[in-house]
Amino acid sequence: MADVRIRKCDASVQRGRLHKATQFNDAADMIRELADEHEDIADVGRTRAG
Repeated sequence: MADVRIRKCDASVQRGRLHKATQFNDAADMIRELADEHEDIADVGRTRAG
């Protein structure tokens, strides 16, 4: 099971996290638009180095 940690945060931290999440989403949209085939990028968000 994953080690899950929970911390309270204020509105400023929430805005920062939302901004970062929006950046990741925008980047994913660009990658998807540039890919020749869906299969080329289907698991890119789930793949991580050792």
